[in-house]
Amino acid sequence: MQPICISNLVGVTKPEGAQPVEVLLETTYLPSRYLETRPIHPSQRLLRQEDERYVFALRVIVNPELVNELVRFGNDVKVAAPVALKEMVERRLG
Repeated sequence: MQPICISNLVGVTKPEGAQPVEVLLETTYLPSRYLETRPIHPSQRLLRQEDERYVFALRVIVNPELVNELVRFGNDVKVAAPVALKEMVERRLG
């Protein structure tokens, strides 16, 4: 059995065969301030700011804990990539 590298995880669940992916999150000013002071993951960084739109990037394994964390933001934070994660979050938000 191969050891789990938790440095690429939000939480502790590592789906079988899962690899880290770049996650892009889009938000506006107020939620961006929260993300800057309380990052979802240590790899998170502000990628760019365009007017009132902020784009953050993080490199993590997609797992249930990540989905839960993103759902917690409601419609204030949108997943731009990957598409599979975007669809998971949108389904949970209804």
